[in-house]
Amino acid sequence: MINKNLLKIGILIIIFSFCLIKPGNTVKAEQDAFDYYLQGMECLIEDTVEKNDEAIDFFQKAIELDPEMAEARLELALAYAQKYRYFDQDEKWYNLARQELGLAKDADPYAYESVAVHEVLAQLYFVKGKLNKAKEECEKMIELEPTYEMAHLMLGEINEKLGKTRQAAEAYKAASELDPSLEEAKKKAEELKTGVSMWLWIALGVVVVAITFWFKRRKKK
Repeated sequence: MINKNLLKIGILIIIFSFCLIKPGNTVKAEQDAFDYYLQGMECLIEDTVEKNDEAIDFFQKAIELDPEMAEARLELALAYAQKYRYFDQDEKWYNLARQELGLAKDADPYAYESVAVHEVLAQLYFVKGKLNKAKEECEKMIELEPTYEMAHLMLGEINEKLGKTRQAAEAYKAASELDPSLEEAKKKAEELKTGVSMWLWIALGVVVVAITFWFKRRKKK
C-alpha cells in the first residue's frame, strides 16, 4: 500500500515538474523562432540568391519551432516567390509559395490579409504573365501601405510592360521619392516622362500639320 502511494506521489511530482518546465521551453522556442524570423527578414531585403536562400532557411527554422507563426509563413512564401521570379523559375518555388500562403491562412486568417500576401501574389502573377492581376495586387498593397516603395516600384514595372508609360513614370517616381536609394527607379521615371513629352510634341506637330493642310485645301476650293 505504501509503495503504491509512493508511486502515485512520484508520478504527480513528474507531472508537476513537466508542467513547470514546458511553459519555459515553449517561451524559449517562441523567442528563438522570432529571432530566426528577424534574421530571415534581414536577409530577404538583400537582392542576391545567397541571401534569399538564407532567408528561406531562417524562416523554415522559425516555423519548425513555432508552426503557428503565420508571419514567418507569409515571409517564407515571399522568399519562395522572389526566388521564383528572380533566381530560378522552377515551378516548385511557385507551388511552395502558394502552399505557404494557404498554411499561413490556416494559422491565422487575419494575418493573411496583409501586404505580404498581396506581394507574394503580385510576384507570382508577374512571372506568369498575368499582368493585370499583378497590377491589382500592387494596388491592394498600396491601399494597405501607401508608403511601401516596393509596391510602387513593381507597379511601375507592370505598367511599363502594359505600355502604360505615364502611369509607369508616376509609379517609378513615387518609389524613388519614398526611397532615394532606388536610383534606377528615378532614372526610369525621367526617361519615361521624357518619352511621353516627346510623343506629345510629335502628336501636337502632326495635329498642326493636319490643320494647316486642311486650311490650305479649303482656300484652294
